Amino acid sequence: MSVSSDCSVVTINTVTTALPAYAVEDCGARPPRYESLRSSRRSTNSSCDTHQAQNHDPSEGASAGQPQRLGGQQWTTHRLQLKRRWDRAPWVTIRLKSCANDAADVPHFCSGSVVKGFITLDPNSLEQIRSISLQVQGKLVERFQSAGALNADNMPARSSTFCEQKDIIWSQSSASKSMAGHHIPFATSFPSSLSANFSVKGQSARLPPSFEEANSAVAIKYEMVWLFEKNGILTSISRLGIDVTYTPLDRPEPFSLLREIAYRNKLAVPDYLADPDGWMSVTFNRAGKIHGKDVMMNGVLRLPKPLCYTRGYQVPVRLEAAVCSPMTIEPRKLFELQLRRLVHILKPTVCLKNAREQDYFVMDVKVGCAKWRRVDQMGQAVRLDGELYVHPQLQPSCFLPFSAIDYYVSLRPSKVVDIVRTMPSQVTAIVQQPVEVASLLPNGPAPPSYKGPPTRPKWITRRNALTESSLFAMSDLL
Repeated sequence: MSVSSDCSVVTINTVTTALPAYAVEDCGARPPRYESLRSSRRSTNSSCDTHQAQNHDPSEGASAGQPQRLGGQQWTTHRLQLKRRWDRAPWVTIRLKSCANDAADVPHFCSGSVVKGFITLDPNSLEQIRSISLQVQGKLVERFQSAGALNADNMPARSSTFCEQKDIIWSQSSASKSMAGHHIPFATSFPSSLSANFSVKGQSARLPPSFEEANSAVAIKYEMVWLFEKNGILTSISRLGIDVTYTPLDRPEPFSLLREIAYRNKLAVPDYLADPDGWMSVTFNRAGKIHGKDVMMNGVLRLPKPLCYTRGYQVPVRLEAAVCSPMTIEPRKLFELQLRRLVHILKPTVCLKNAREQDYFVMDVKVGCAKWRRVDQMGQAVRLDGELYVHPQLQPSCFLPFSAIDYYVSLRPSKVVDIVRTMPSQVTAIVQQPVEVASLLPNGPAPPSYKGPPTRPKWITRRNALTESSLFAMSDLL
């Protein structure tokens, strides 16, 4: 395409001017407060057992104002109860410890977590119990689509289990006769491996994070079920289950030395000229049209290294661009810098070995947008300094054959620009740079966390509390 020869291009001298300082209040090495991810499940009541979730006792756990304990050094206690319909008092009470923010949240576990707590049984019921088991399952759950909208209530969900672990935590044959108060403690590791039909030789076997959003046709869910096998000629099993959330722990590589010094001393982050090892530069040169007239955009996008960013924190970014156009244009209004999430999840009942592209649910959404704090403009050239906020409720990056959660930084033109494509398959975005999202901070000093008001982005569509729809109780006669 041709560009008018009378266009004006002004270059900006880039000097070692640091990025603007952040609002630094708490730069300790501890992780930020993460809100627990929520999940929901339709309850199934039996003819003889009901369930109940009681309110949180402040003396038994941490308050909601404390940070989420991903390291497991402090715990929140969740109380679950199983009742018979003819009896108001529960015959089973389970106190489960997790790293959730509050007892009203769905229990939250991470890689390496120990599932622990204790079970209190009614004295008369203990004599009827032959064994108690704890089963943890990870499932792909598909919700059917009806009339263009997801409908999880009208049709049963199809599911396939990618992870399963069952441990006997008590049996009558090995029980202690001096068990005071009928309290049965339990402690077992959270599963860490995939089922054989979901694992691929030579690839990572780590578990994927929980993923459940209303706009997603497939969910990744985890559940815990306590099974109480009773004595008798016909084996009867009562179940008390709850949905839980799982987050893998990932730690990025350390920041560059100069960036660590800046964070430790609460200074501005050094730019790419002062710290070339701490930045990655991506150049671009794209042609387009504005109101039918030719325009040429070129410049460089600078992202901090390593390209793995901790959720709940701000990432410094810089954009330097020049626009060649016969019209008078403000270059800052031509670009939008986004953080986007691309999800691939295998549909349930599909064999992994025979999976095709159409057998995956795919969703690509914007999960963040850069806010420019400083603008230097000269003619049709501009330099933008700002931050890209990584929301604390984003799932960590995941790379599995049946479940992939990828992130990338996308520099896109504004709506007034019509990008000229040289090939039909060429994307509209000017720059697409893959990045990763982690759940932990790198070793060393921490960057400033986000100080703005709490926001609930549009892509967050989970329920906000542990309700009775998150619990399920059944009694089976086998």
